[in-house]
Amino acid sequence: MQLRAYKQWMWLGWFWFAASNLCSTGHAASITSSAFDSDLNPRASNKFGIYAGALSEPYLSVASINFAYHVVPYVRAQMGIGTNLFGETMGVGLKWVVYPQAHISPVIGFNASYMNPRNIKGFDDALGRAIGQQLGLDPTLLSSSRDFSSWMGSINAGLDWVTPIGFHVGAGVQILVLSSNAQYRPSNGVASWNPYFNLGWFF
Repeated sequence: MQLRAYKQWMWLGWFWFAASNLCSTGHAASITSSAFDSDLNPRASNKFGIYAGALSEPYLSVASINFAYHVVPYVRAQMGIGTNLFGETMGVGLKWVVYPQAHISPVIGFNASYMNPRNIKGFDDALGRAIGQQLGLDPTLLSSSRDFSSWMGSINAGLDWVTPIGFHVGAGVQILVLSSNAQYRPSNGVASWNPYFNLGWFF
């Protein structure tokens, strides 16, 4: 099972490396003054943003809404709220934009979130067990009598597209790395991961 976890991390690394090299074509590897030129950089001219997410941040959200701000063109701060089958999630995060002067750039980020459960039936039914297994939860811990609230830490890596007028699309992979609740921690060394998709606007 640990080998499977290593493979997941390896695939994430190769994905990010390939995306980084693909997007670097025609762009300087280092961040230059053009990264801060609002006439050349869509992230310098479009600092504030709002986007909807599917399986995105805050972690363990099926659907979410996030607000973002480019502190500098290559660093994006964000905060958001989401919902899933068990309750609401709230979180904050940072993303590093590798090539901020490019419309399409690899990104890598870290997010901290909190899940507040409500009206939880738990994982005792067939749907709950299927979801729990998909998340990599330990079957011996899946019980509706347990506390489902949790602080979580996750990392993500993907591609980020911002057009000159601010239209935004993002997609990639998100991985859970920390959890204050044992029910969400990867069991037997298997990392809990999922694809994510964002759609929104920066202005």
